[in-house]
Amino acid sequence: MPADLLIHSEFEGARLGSAVVEGTTVKVELLYDEPVVADWKRHDYRLHFTFGIENRGNLEEKIRVRVSGGERDQLSYPSPLVFTSSDPYDGYSRAEVVGATDLFNTYDFDIDIGAGQTLYLANCLPRALSRLQPEIDSLAMAAGAVREVFGRSIEGRELVAYKFIGEGDGRPLVLVSSGIHPPEPDTLATEALIEFLGSNASAHLREVFDFVIVPVMNPDGYAHGSQAGNAAGINFYWDFRYYDRGHCPEAAALYDYAMRMKPVLYFDFHAYTFQLRKHASPYCKPVRRYRGDAVRKAVQ
Repeated sequence: MPADLLIHSEFEGARLGSAVVEGTTVKVELLYDEPVVADWKRHDYRLHFTFGIENRGNLEEKIRVRVSGGERDQLSYPSPLVFTSSDPYDGYSRAEVVGATDLFNTYDFDIDIGAGQTLYLANCLPRALSRLQPEIDSLAMAAGAVREVFGRSIEGRELVAYKFIGEGDGRPLVLVSSGIHPPEPDTLATEALIEFLGSNASAHLREVFDFVIVPVMNPDGYAHGSQAGNAAGINFYWDFRYYDRGHCPEAAALYDYAMRMKPVLYFDFHAYTFQLRKHASPYCKPVRRYRGDAVRKAVQ
């Protein structure tokens, strides 16, 4: 009896351009995101997939998943990073799969799916906004932070900051953001920072500094499974349209908020997903790529 497979991509945060089932093989194309040309480079974020495969048959099936036409004997890197979950809104964990990848956007791997089982696959760590936002709210409340809505996304979702403000005027303030590119698990960093700021271990820092944490800068992107852009398709990490309130209210709101607070330091967290050859560490662009003598001097 032939395999009976169904592809699921109609859930919050799904990322799938298209999929075709041929027997026990699923051929996947990635969701299209417009590349960004910035800093003399072309930045292509057509990298991520998040979708489900339902085995409606009566037997366990070994499913071959080919992404972007992948052929494993032509791909250089074995044991690709693939994460799976039985619930698209719950935690994903790494699956041990046989296959290969080019560490960019091409995959060919096998995955076992039991009879009647639906398995959700991703090459990132998906975080559904409907789960993520309440979790951060709860964490921040326990840490003693003040919740402030400082703007709205294109589709009207809240842009939320969590404030740790001490007594006294003129205290230096540190602003931290994350969550511009939804597949990147950088919200783990800002959540950890909120928890740290609510602990006694941060008391010596809070005596001197105020902190404002903005964990999710692109809520529409999380809701729709965007790889990098907001609801208008703008990748506002590279194209920070603080002047474009119609197409990029997220950047405009953060800019206005920062101008009111005037932080002495601003961090924006990002994270690698499946790029095994890259090492997570702070970095700055080469000094020559910054605009203005004063900015170059500060960076240097």
